[in-house]
Amino acid sequence: MIVTQVACGAFSTVFCTLSGKAYVCSEEENYPYMVAGLEDQHVTGVACGCSHYLALTQPRANSSTASRPRVYAWGVSCGYGELGTPERTRDIYQPPRRIEFPEDVVPVQIAAGTYHSLVRDNVGSVWGFGCGLDARLGPSRTSLLCCPLPEKISFGPSLDRFNFVGAGRNASVFITTTGAFVGSGPIFNSPGLLWTYLKFPSVAIHAAVGVTHYGIALADGRLIMGGLTADCRLGVQPGTRPRIPPCVSNPPGMDSHMPPDTFYHVELPGLVSFVACGFHHTNCVLLPCQPVTTGTS
Repeated sequence: MIVTQVACGAFSTVFCTLSGKAYVCSEEENYPYMVAGLEDQHVTGVACGCSHYLALTQPRANSSTASRPRVYAWGVSCGYGELGTPERTRDIYQPPRRIEFPEDVVPVQIAAGTYHSLVRDNVGSVWGFGCGLDARLGPSRTSLLCCPLPEKISFGPSLDRFNFVGAGRNASVFITTTGAFVGSGPIFNSPGLLWTYLKFPSVAIHAAVGVTHYGIALADGRLIMGGLTADCRLGVQPGTRPRIPPCVSNPPGMDSHMPPDTFYHVELPGLVSFVACGFHHTNCVLLPCQPVTTGTS
């Protein structure tokens, strides 16, 4: 078995293989089990929330379905609409079910937070569904507890196309087509603005968010970390004042209230190409493929 992608959630892990099958490892089972209901699909990507899962698929060669990417969701809904269906059945396992998008939408990337789901399409639009509190699905649905149907996420006329999307426990991170970073969720909220915009001299290429911290990998190999510094999860000692990188924090057309000392440039012995955030730790990959971890174990 050759594993091509892995995603971890609050209580379980989902992964897909080179043969296009999806497997789940959960606390109820002692070994990985193959997900039933996706036999006619070739799984190319996976995502995992609290108790729900997403799969990005292509129909298999012998399938009678249309030959375009699809997104499937399954698992147990906590009542927030994270499975992308209008039914609000709670605490009952739902088998894989295709998420309905407009006919011209071609999904290319998926991400899942604890109670929300994100899908990026081939033109850069991001669609979100699930819990909308704290602007994790964008500023237009910040007071909605349940958003069961996919809707486009936009932070303004010039902030509605993205090259990357990611999700954490109760937050979302985006990279715009111009290389700027956008974060939404409780750790990005500030007075007068429910999200954060950061534009560095070097474009952002990857981002991740945990519970109370986030990371941004830049094209020049630098790692930017923000949020709480406890447990060294940001790669800096508590109480220290790391170098703050120059950036623009004013979103196009509006003022930003983002305090300037809530993110840092973390010095590492190499160029960062990938970053991932857990509850209290951070992982990153340094070129040419050297893993580094910081935070509590």
